Amino acid sequence: MNAFETHGVRHLSASSLNTARYGLDSWVAQYLFGQRGPASLHMWRGVAGEDGVAAGLSDPDMPVEDAIAVAERVLRTKTTGGRITGTIFDKDEVEKTRELLAGYSTSRTEYPGVVRNALEALRPYGVPSAVQEKIEVELDGVSVPFTGFKDFSYDEHGVDVDLKCPGRLPAGGVIPPDHRLQGAIYWAASGNRAQRFCYATAKEATILELDADTCRTALRTATGIARTLERFLSLSKDREELAGLVIPDYSGYRWSPSQITSAQEIFGY
Repeated sequence: MNAFETHGVRHLSASSLNTARYGLDSWVAQYLFGQRGPASLHMWRGVAGEDGVAAGLSDPDMPVEDAIAVAERVLRTKTTGGRITGTIFDKDEVEKTRELLAGYSTSRTEYPGVVRNALEALRPYGVPSAVQEKIEVELDGVSVPFTGFKDFSYDEHGVDVDLKCPGRLPAGGVIPPDHRLQGAIYWAASGNRAQRFCYATAKEATILELDADTCRTALRTATGIARTLERFLSLSKDREELAGLVIPDYSGYRWSPSQITSAQEIFGY
Protein backbone atom coordinates (compact mmCIF):
# COMPACT_ATOMS: atom_id res chain seq x y z
CA MET A 1 0.00 0.00 0.00
CA ASN A 2 1.07 3.55 -0.65
CA ALA A 3 0.59 6.30 1.93
CA PHE A 4 -2.76 7.39 0.46
CA GLU A 5 -4.24 3.89 0.56
CA THR A 6 -2.92 3.34 4.08
CA HIS A 7 -5.21 6.17 5.16
CA GLY A 8 -8.16 5.05 3.08
CA VAL A 9 -7.65 7.58 0.28
CA ARG A 10 -8.28 5.57 -2.91
CA HIS A 11 -8.42 8.49 -5.29
CA LEU A 12 -8.01 12.27 -5.41
CA SER A 13 -10.12 15.02 -6.90
CA ALA A 14 -9.82 18.69 -7.71
CA SER A 15 -11.93 19.43 -4.65
CA SER A 16 -9.60 17.43 -2.43
CA LEU A 17 -6.51 19.22 -3.74
CA ASN A 18 -8.09 22.64 -3.44
CA THR A 19 -9.12 21.86 0.13
CA ALA A 20 -5.52 20.91 0.95
CA ARG A 21 -4.13 24.00 -0.76
CA TYR A 22 -6.33 26.37 1.22
CA GLY A 23 -5.99 24.57 4.53
CA LEU A 24 -4.31 21.29 5.46
CA ASP A 25 -6.26 21.36 8.73
CA SER A 26 -9.53 21.23 6.80
CA TRP A 27 -8.20 18.44 4.57
CA VAL A 28 -7.20 16.32 7.57
CA ALA A 29 -10.59 16.83 9.21
CA GLN A 30 -12.52 15.99 6.04
CA TYR A 31 -10.49 13.26 4.38
CA LEU A 32 -8.83 11.49 7.32
CA PHE A 33 -11.61 11.86 9.90
CA GLY A 34 -14.65 12.12 7.63
CA GLN A 35 -15.84 15.36 9.21
CA ARG A 36 -17.72 16.83 6.27
CA GLY A 37 -19.67 19.99 6.96
CA PRO A 38 -23.34 20.53 6.21
CA ALA A 39 -24.34 21.44 2.68
CA SER A 40 -24.76 25.14 2.02
CA LEU A 41 -27.34 27.02 0.00
CA HIS A 42 -24.53 28.03 -2.32
CA MET A 43 -23.86 24.35 -3.03
CA TRP A 44 -27.53 23.53 -3.59
CA ARG A 45 -27.84 26.55 -5.90
CA GLY A 46 -25.12 25.02 -8.06
CA VAL A 47 -26.69 21.56 -8.00
CA ALA A 48 -30.16 22.85 -8.85
CA GLY A 49 -28.79 25.16 -11.55
CA GLU A 50 -26.83 22.34 -13.18
CA ASP A 51 -29.85 20.01 -13.15
CA GLY A 52 -32.09 22.63 -14.72
CA VAL A 53 -29.54 23.54 -17.39
CA ALA A 54 -28.81 19.86 -18.13
CA ALA A 55 -32.52 19.26 -18.71
CA GLY A 56 -32.74 22.23 -21.05
CA LEU A 57 -29.63 21.24 -23.00
CA SER A 58 -30.55 17.57 -23.35
CA ASP A 59 -33.92 18.54 -24.82
CA PRO A 60 -33.40 21.54 -27.12
CA ASP A 61 -37.18 21.86 -27.57
CA MET A 62 -37.80 22.20 -23.83
CA PRO A 63 -39.14 25.67 -22.98
CA VAL A 64 -36.81 27.60 -20.71
CA GLU A 65 -39.61 27.88 -18.16
CA ASP A 66 -39.69 24.07 -17.89
CA ALA A 67 -35.93 23.94 -17.32
CA ILE A 68 -36.32 26.59 -14.64
CA ALA A 69 -39.05 24.46 -13.04
CA VAL A 70 -36.60 21.54 -12.87
CA ALA A 71 -34.09 23.71 -11.03
CA GLU A 72 -36.74 25.00 -8.64
CA ARG A 73 -37.93 21.48 -7.91
CA VAL A 74 -34.40 20.28 -7.16
CA LEU A 75 -33.74 23.25 -4.89
CA ARG A 76 -37.00 22.65 -3.03
CA THR A 77 -36.18 18.97 -2.58
CA LYS A 78 -32.67 19.64 -1.32
CA THR A 79 -33.64 22.35 1.16
CA THR A 80 -36.74 20.82 2.79
CA GLY A 81 -37.56 17.63 4.59
CA GLY A 82 -34.40 17.44 6.71
CA ARG A 83 -32.30 15.79 4.03
CA ILE A 84 -29.10 17.03 5.69
CA THR A 85 -29.11 16.32 9.41
CA GLY A 86 -28.59 19.43 11.48
CA THR A 87 -29.00 21.83 8.57
CA ILE A 88 -31.87 24.29 8.80
CA PHE A 89 -32.22 26.69 5.88
CA ASP A 90 -33.79 30.09 6.37
CA LYS A 91 -36.92 30.27 4.21
CA ASP A 92 -36.14 33.81 3.07
CA GLU A 93 -32.65 32.78 1.99
CA VAL A 94 -34.04 29.78 0.12
CA GLU A 95 -36.45 32.10 -1.69
CA LYS A 96 -33.58 34.43 -2.61
CA THR A 97 -31.71 31.43 -3.99
CA ARG A 98 -34.76 30.39 -6.02
CA GLU A 99 -34.98 33.91 -7.47
CA LEU A 100 -31.33 33.77 -8.50
CA LEU A 101 -32.04 30.58 -10.43
CA ALA A 102 -35.40 31.56 -11.91
CA GLY A 103 -34.91 35.30 -12.36
CA TYR A 104 -36.55 38.30 -10.76
CA SER A 105 -37.19 42.01 -11.27
CA THR A 106 -36.48 45.12 -9.28
CA SER A 107 -37.71 48.65 -9.87
CA ARG A 108 -34.57 49.30 -11.90
CA THR A 109 -33.29 46.03 -13.32
CA GLU A 110 -34.50 42.76 -14.81
CA TYR A 111 -32.51 39.69 -13.80
CA PRO A 112 -33.14 36.78 -16.23
CA GLY A 113 -31.80 34.15 -13.80
CA VAL A 114 -29.03 31.57 -13.79
CA VAL A 115 -30.86 28.88 -15.78
CA ARG A 116 -32.03 31.17 -18.58
CA ASN A 117 -28.64 32.84 -18.93
CA ALA A 118 -26.75 29.53 -18.97
CA LEU A 119 -29.06 28.03 -21.58
CA GLU A 120 -28.70 31.10 -23.74
CA ALA A 121 -24.92 30.72 -23.58
CA LEU A 122 -24.76 26.94 -24.06
CA ARG A 123 -27.59 25.99 -26.40
CA PRO A 124 -25.61 27.18 -29.45
CA TYR A 125 -23.22 24.27 -28.73
CA GLY A 126 -26.03 21.81 -29.45
CA VAL A 127 -27.04 18.76 -27.43
CA PRO A 128 -24.19 17.50 -25.20
CA SER A 129 -22.72 14.14 -26.19
CA ALA A 130 -22.52 13.33 -22.46
CA VAL A 131 -23.66 14.85 -19.17
CA GLN A 132 -21.79 14.20 -15.93
CA GLU A 133 -19.25 11.99 -17.69
CA LYS A 134 -16.79 10.41 -15.25
CA ILE A 135 -13.07 10.96 -15.81
CA GLU A 136 -10.07 9.21 -14.33
CA VAL A 137 -6.42 10.06 -14.90
CA GLU A 138 -3.05 9.30 -13.34
CA LEU A 139 -0.50 12.06 -12.86
CA ASP A 140 3.25 11.51 -12.83
CA GLY A 141 4.56 10.54 -9.41
CA VAL A 142 1.12 10.37 -7.76
CA SER A 143 0.20 6.93 -6.38
CA VAL A 144 -3.59 7.14 -6.72
CA PRO A 145 -5.72 8.28 -9.67
CA PHE A 146 -7.73 11.47 -9.98
CA THR A 147 -11.45 11.20 -10.63
CA GLY A 148 -14.16 13.71 -11.43
CA PHE A 149 -17.25 14.38 -13.50
CA LYS A 150 -17.43 16.66 -16.54
CA ASP A 151 -20.68 18.61 -16.60
CA PHE A 152 -21.16 18.76 -20.37
CA SER A 153 -19.10 17.06 -23.08
CA TYR A 154 -19.35 18.11 -26.73
CA ASP A 155 -17.48 15.53 -28.79
CA GLU A 156 -18.50 17.21 -32.04
CA HIS A 157 -16.63 20.36 -31.04
CA GLY A 158 -13.88 18.69 -28.98
CA VAL A 159 -14.91 20.75 -25.96
CA ASP A 160 -15.87 20.11 -22.34
CA VAL A 161 -17.82 22.74 -20.42
CA ASP A 162 -18.14 23.01 -16.66
CA LEU A 163 -21.04 25.09 -15.34
CA LYS A 164 -20.47 27.37 -12.37
CA CYS A 165 -23.26 29.33 -10.66
CA PRO A 166 -21.44 31.98 -8.59
CA GLY A 167 -22.86 35.12 -7.08
CA ARG A 168 -20.86 37.20 -9.54
CA LEU A 169 -18.70 36.66 -12.60
CA PRO A 170 -14.93 36.12 -12.12
CA ALA A 171 -13.12 39.42 -11.63
CA GLY A 172 -11.44 40.65 -14.76
CA GLY A 173 -12.64 37.67 -16.75
CA VAL A 174 -9.93 35.50 -15.15
CA ILE A 175 -10.68 31.87 -14.26
CA PRO A 176 -10.02 31.42 -10.49
CA PRO A 177 -7.11 29.19 -9.40
CA ASP A 178 -9.30 26.40 -8.00
CA HIS A 179 -11.22 26.17 -11.28
CA ARG A 180 -7.98 26.25 -13.28
CA LEU A 181 -6.75 23.26 -11.29
CA GLN A 182 -9.99 21.38 -11.93
CA GLY A 183 -9.93 22.20 -15.63
CA ALA A 184 -6.31 21.11 -15.96
CA ILE A 185 -7.08 17.68 -14.48
CA TYR A 186 -10.00 17.25 -16.90
CA TRP A 187 -7.76 18.47 -19.72
CA ALA A 188 -5.23 15.73 -18.94
CA ALA A 189 -7.98 13.12 -18.63
CA SER A 190 -9.61 14.09 -21.93
CA GLY A 191 -6.66 14.01 -24.29
CA ASN A 192 -5.91 17.72 -23.98
CA ARG A 193 -9.22 18.80 -25.47
CA ALA A 194 -10.53 22.31 -24.80
CA GLN A 195 -11.81 23.02 -21.30
CA ARG A 196 -14.28 25.85 -20.87
CA PHE A 197 -16.20 27.24 -17.92
CA CYS A 198 -19.65 28.75 -18.21
CA TYR A 199 -20.20 31.22 -15.37
CA ALA A 200 -23.89 31.99 -15.01
CA THR A 201 -25.32 34.50 -12.56
CA ALA A 202 -28.83 35.87 -12.26
CA LYS A 203 -27.74 38.87 -14.34
CA GLU A 204 -25.59 37.38 -17.10
CA ALA A 205 -23.39 34.52 -18.29
CA THR A 206 -19.96 34.26 -19.85
CA ILE A 207 -17.81 31.41 -21.14
CA LEU A 208 -14.07 31.36 -20.46
CA GLU A 209 -11.54 28.88 -21.85
CA LEU A 210 -8.34 27.57 -20.31
CA ASP A 211 -5.40 27.92 -22.67
CA ALA A 212 -2.88 25.09 -22.95
CA ASP A 213 -0.10 26.92 -21.08
CA THR A 214 -2.42 27.63 -18.16
CA CYS A 215 -3.45 23.97 -18.13
CA ARG A 216 0.17 22.84 -17.99
CA THR A 217 0.94 25.22 -15.13
CA ALA A 218 -2.16 24.21 -13.17
CA LEU A 219 -1.38 20.54 -13.78
CA ARG A 220 2.10 21.01 -12.27
CA THR A 221 0.39 22.63 -9.29
CA ALA A 222 -2.04 19.71 -8.94
CA THR A 223 0.82 17.22 -9.14
CA GLY A 224 2.86 19.15 -6.59
CA ILE A 225 -0.01 19.34 -4.10
CA ALA A 226 -0.71 15.61 -4.46
CA ARG A 227 2.93 14.67 -3.94
CA THR A 228 3.14 16.91 -0.88
CA LEU A 229 0.03 15.29 0.56
CA GLU A 230 1.53 11.85 0.06
CA ARG A 231 4.76 12.88 1.78
CA PHE A 232 2.72 14.21 4.68
CA LEU A 233 0.70 11.00 4.97
CA SER A 234 3.86 8.90 4.82
CA LEU A 235 5.04 10.42 8.10
CA SER A 236 2.75 8.17 10.10
CA LYS A 237 0.13 5.45 9.75
CA ASP A 238 -1.71 7.01 12.71
CA ARG A 239 -4.14 9.74 11.69
CA GLU A 240 -4.17 11.09 15.24
CA GLU A 241 -0.42 11.63 15.04
CA LEU A 242 -0.81 13.40 11.71
CA ALA A 243 -3.51 15.66 13.15
CA GLY A 244 -1.03 16.59 15.87
CA LEU A 245 1.31 17.97 13.20
CA VAL A 246 -1.27 20.44 11.90
CA ILE A 247 -2.21 23.81 13.40
CA PRO A 248 -5.92 24.49 12.85
CA ASP A 249 -7.17 27.95 11.87
CA TYR A 250 -10.94 28.28 12.25
CA SER A 251 -11.16 31.87 11.06
CA GLY A 252 -11.64 31.04 7.36
CA TYR A 253 -15.03 31.03 5.68
CA ARG A 254 -14.58 27.36 4.76
CA TRP A 255 -15.31 26.31 8.33
CA SER A 256 -18.95 26.01 9.41
CA PRO A 257 -19.81 26.18 13.14
CA SER A 258 -20.52 22.44 13.26
CA GLN A 259 -17.22 21.69 11.52
CA ILE A 260 -15.34 23.81 14.05
CA THR A 261 -16.90 21.87 16.92
CA SER A 262 -15.88 18.55 15.34
CA ALA A 263 -12.42 19.83 14.43
CA GLN A 264 -11.74 20.93 18.00
CA GLU A 265 -12.22 17.33 19.05
CA ILE A 266 -9.80 16.18 16.36
CA PHE A 267 -7.05 18.71 16.99
CA GLY A 268 -7.63 19.12 20.74
CA TYR A 269 -8.18 22.88 20.66
